[in-house]
Amino acid sequence: RREEKRREEEEKKIGERKKRKKKGEKRKKERGAMQVDLSGMSSSGDEEDQHSVNSEGDEDEVLSASVPHLARPQRLREFRPDTSDDDVEVEDESPRSSLAEVEEGGEEEGELLARDVFGCPLSSAECAMREGWPKELNTKTLSHSCVVGCDKLTAKYVGKGRHAHDVGAVRADHPCPTDVPVYYFEMKLVDVSPGKEFGVCSIGLTSTSFGKSRHPGWDKDTYAYHGDDGRKFGNGKKGVPYASRMSAGDIVGCGVNYEAREIFFTKNGEYLGPAFSVILNPFYPTFALHSPDEKIAVNFGQFPFHFDIEQFAAGLKQKEEGEIDAVVLPSRLTIDDLLLDYFLHSGYKRTFEAFQSHTDKLDSQEIKKEDVKGKRGAADSIALRSRMRQMICSGEAMAVLNELQASYPHYLHNADCAITLACQCFIEMVGKGNVMEAIQFSRAHLSSEKVVGGSPAAKKLVKDVLALLPYEDPSLSPLAHLLTHQQRQKTAQIVNDCILSVTSGEKYSKLEQVLRQLEVAQMEYRRVKKDNTGAVYKVEEELVRNCVDSGEEQGWMDSATPLTSTIATASDQRGAGREGVTKEKHQTATKEESMDTE
Repeated sequence: RREEKRREEEEKKIGERKKRKKKGEKRKKERGAMQVDLSGMSSSGDEEDQHSVNSEGDEDEVLSASVPHLARPQRLREFRPDTSDDDVEVEDESPRSSLAEVEEGGEEEGELLARDVFGCPLSSAECAMREGWPKELNTKTLSHSCVVGCDKLTAKYVGKGRHAHDVGAVRADHPCPTDVPVYYFEMKLVDVSPGKEFGVCSIGLTSTSFGKSRHPGWDKDTYAYHGDDGRKFGNGKKGVPYASRMSAGDIVGCGVNYEAREIFFTKNGEYLGPAFSVILNPFYPTFALHSPDEKIAVNFGQFPFHFDIEQFAAGLKQKEEGEIDAVVLPSRLTIDDLLLDYFLHSGYKRTFEAFQSHTDKLDSQEIKKEDVKGKRGAADSIALRSRMRQMICSGEAMAVLNELQASYPHYLHNADCAITLACQCFIEMVGKGNVMEAIQFSRAHLSSEKVVGGSPAAKKLVKDVLALLPYEDPSLSPLAHLLTHQQRQKTAQIVNDCILSVTSGEKYSKLEQVLRQLEVAQMEYRRVKKDNTGAVYKVEEELVRNCVDSGEEQGWMDSATPLTSTIATASDQRGAGREGVTKEKHQTATKEESMDTE
């Protein structure tokens, strides 16, 4: 019956619009004829009426011309209550009121905007929001008792607040991200209902099945902090006293601590403590209003937060690191052994010799045992691998390719090694401006027949390096990173690993195996214990961060690989039990290795 009534009303509206349009056209013709008759009697004092007559002819347009504030279209979502049956309000789905449209003419005069409440927004560099994070209110799942502003960061309650099912609830456009240790958002209660001291509003988290006409916390899989009584409601259970009530001007925040699996709230910059210990996934930031003319503004990170969430997250990180540092490692696992094996594996000959001369963990007899493995052994091939690394990092990739083809052709049986080294030769030619030489080289070494056995990553590298040709200045192209020293280091590492896989059969050093296993174990722990929530541990990011935080000389550390420089620093900082190794000698050895590499 409601659907039939709605259709009848829509047809009635369409008929009325057609009648008004015909009537307006008729009046336009009549007034046009009147203007012709009165053309001899010019009246300059009626310019505004003349403009109204010549506009569109529609009654609505004439009214808009005489009343300036009606000339702009409505920018808030409009709804029509249907009082039939059991007095339940339904949305008006007519074309004129079913969408929250914003015209390009600007905002409505006097309309509430988030920037007027929170101040200047953060720049793109300062804002930590990423793709897929909540950034605005979702007008597609909007309650019929709530309207959203044109910036989609403000909301107002337009219902009557008579019963528990006419709550104006609105949620964010995306669920909370789960790959961070802490996620946080805020709401400011701009205005409460006239005559009321406290706001009948709430802030919290809801699942996808949440109803739009209820407060979060009243139903299952929803959690919220309510402002009218200061209670916390969770999972449809009875409210529990939590904090003080909300009044106009209060800034209330909600956050998720994935490491502790807790939901917490803040008020006016103060941490209110954990509220719930059960976390659902996925869940949406949700806000609800239930008092006439109540207004809120929300902040998902576009503006500075009132609560210092960065300091809060740093405190959690520091606490976790303290717990990790408190763990005592077995005595048989020494950093010296891992470092020596890594330097030997990666071909850092001078660093290996310098480090070995200051430690008693590995003697010459143990090195000879390594020679037995494979065709040559890691220790026997370290001189060759160190020289190859230095040549590639100094821009002599072609000389390396020629030497391998002449003296060590079995090393180039690895397709990825041959393709990567050929790509580096091509890059060096393009960087020096030898375009024709590069084209001839690509025909001989980078044709489709040559790269057929390569991995997807190697084939992608071939496409990227060939795309350098159309640019007059490749250093200004989107592929300029291929001309950097870091790309040379990657190529040198691939060649080193290829040689080592043939000589000793080991693809990774013991240190890399430990770090890889650590990353896999953390991901498995995150999946089993935390339901795939919380920060994702990545070894490379942690090493680079620790390298910067260590306070060492960044100039020479940038030239070495992040793993080498960070492990060297970690060894000095944590190897207090190792006697006879000084920090100055270790840095000197690493600097020499860096100079040789460059």
